[in-house]
Amino acid sequence: MESLKSGLAGATVNADVKGKIIELEWYLMKNGYKPLTIKRYTHELELLAKRGANILDPESVKETIAKQSLKDSRKLGICHVYNTFLNVTGETWVMPRYKPVHKHPFVPTESTLNQIIAGTGKKTSTYFQLLKETGMRSGEADNLKWIDIDPERSVVRVTPEKNSNPRTLKVSKEMIGRLMLLPKTSERVFGDISYNAKRTGWARTRKSLVKKLNNPQIAQVTFHTLRH
Repeated sequence: MESLKSGLAGATVNADVKGKIIELEWYLMKNGYKPLTIKRYTHELELLAKRGANILDPESVKETIAKQSLKDSRKLGICHVYNTFLNVTGETWVMPRYKPVHKHPFVPTESTLNQIIAGTGKKTSTYFQLLKETGMRSGEADNLKWIDIDPERSVVRVTPEKNSNPRTLKVSKEMIGRLMLLPKTSERVFGDISYNAKRTGWARTRKSLVKKLNNPQIAQVTFHTLRH
């Protein structure tokens, strides 16, 4: 594998990196990883490369991760992704010893959630209302299809992720009304936008809402927050 670690210049190395990431995608697919997980893994590797790491060199990756202004929990997650990548390439490394600090989850007040729902556009406010009413994971909401909605019974059928069970959840008639008013541009209710694009868009909106509503609590609200 020494040839893979030589130099960072030119299209050859870029092609090598891309080829190895494709190998990882195939490995994850063959071993039953979910599409969203596969996207997250490849995104993390591409991000490492953009930040200057030679992902074919574990020491370069270690150095790049160490320089990032990220929480230890985030760095540990990247290390686990890279560890899987090394399993595919046949390399090994001594994984850095990042220890995340476990904290109680942030739970926003209902008034804060209502402010978010009232202060965002039709799709985003409907998304947050759905998470608020059902407690489903954001990934489950992302995968919700029009065929999963039963307007007559006011229920939505949830396709599980992360070892959950399939569920049929009762929602309010207002919720059904909100959902049915969304544009039907995809078989998925909330469209086919990637998770990273959605997260980036929410970060911009959240920053604007904090300033507009003078509520710093909004800055801590993520899509996962409503699970709590």
